[in-house]
Order: sequence, then structure tokens, then C-alpha cells
Amino acid sequence: MPDVPILTIKESLADADTTSITYASIPSPYLDEELSDVRVVLDVMATNFDADGLMQMYFSAERPRTVSEVCANILLCFHHFGYDSEPDLRIKATGLWVVDCLRNRA
Repeated sequence: MPDVPILTIKESLADADTTSITYASIPSPYLDEELSDVRVVLDVMATNFDADGLMQMYFSAERPRTVSEVCANILLCFHHFGYDSEPDLRIKATGLWVVDCLRNRA
């Protein structure tokens, strides 16, 4: 029987969930030249959104997916690095959506 994944894909995609948790968890002395600049990473996350303006889980247009838990982790990363007050409407839209999910117990 060939090694074929079931209910998933064979190759993992880069995702905003793992990326945001990792950057928020790394002690600041280790955020050096070897890692991508966090401002660039946050900008990519903020520009990776769907038609409703919500930030996406995967860094791939081929696999659109919005998940409230992932969005909460992305927003935590923005907050951790002081970007939570950004006037960017995509960040705000995602935050409001996460709050609505909590209110509605979605």
C-alpha cells in the first residue's frame, strides 16, 4: 500500500499559527539576524486575509482557511510585539471576529 495521506496533504504548509506562537515564545535575545524580521512576518500575516478581511491560517492561497484559535494566536503575536494598536483594519476585523466567536460560543 503506498504511503498516501488520508484526510490531509502530503506536504505541510507554512502556517500563521505555528509562526505566531514561535515568534511570541522566543526570548528577545534570540530574535537575531538568523530569523526573519518579525515586522516582515507580521506584515505578511496582516496581508494574508480572505474576502471578509480575516487573517488566514496558511500562507497559501491554495488552501484558504480561517480559524478563530489561529486568529487569536496571530493577534497575540501582534500584541506581544506592540503592533496591536495598528490602525490596520484587517487586524481590527480579525479581532472583532474572534470576540464574536467567543460571544457566540462558536
